[in-house]
Amino acid sequence: MVKNGSWPNVTGWAEQREGQRIFAPMLEQLLAEGVPKDEAWRRASDHSQAEMLARTTARKEASDRLYAQNRANDD
Repeated sequence: MVKNGSWPNVTGWAEQREGQRIFAPMLEQLLAEGVPKDEAWRRASDHSQAEMLARTTARKEASDRLYAQNRANDD
């Protein structure tokens, strides 16, 4: 249930799925290259976390720019 004035909790789910879409191909690639399973999981996880951090940072910066522009237009 969504409370009035709050966003539904879909962003976390969407970001988790996006992270999985980055993680899975990297894991497959590393395993195909013969990297041991534990090392492949760690490296794929590190890669997907770094990629998601870059993406969410870019989204936040774009959002911040939009809010700043809207505030400037309101003044």
